[in-house]
Amino acid sequence: AAAIDALNLKATSIEDYLVTITPMAGQPGVFSSVSSSAFTIQHLRPRLDQVVQVPSEPPHCLHAICGDAQFFGSDGSLITGLAQGESALVPTNVGAYRVESSDPGTEIIKVSLPNLN
Repeated sequence: AAAIDALNLKATSIEDYLVTITPMAGQPGVFSSVSSSAFTIQHLRPRLDQVVQVPSEPPHCLHAICGDAQFFGSDGSLITGLAQGESALVPTNVGAYRVESSDPGTEIIKVSLPNLN
């Protein structure tokens, strides 16, 4: 009975699931769509003239939803590349990195836990 009480039995529409993607202040090429106590979702959009910088942070996931991107460490060395449909887990010891792409439609979704400090 408790499981049934937890369900939302109201009719929904597509609009109920749409979120607004907003630019992150001071972070060129980074946009946010979800920021909750459970997790955050950022959209990384590198362009030919726009490298996306990601600071050192706790482990997080990356998902390439469009295009392809290359990830470089703070020393300039190539960490990896992701193509559309690929994902990666980024451990803590990676540190800060940058995201580059020559594909104008590249979008990488970054999912992380909120900063609890």
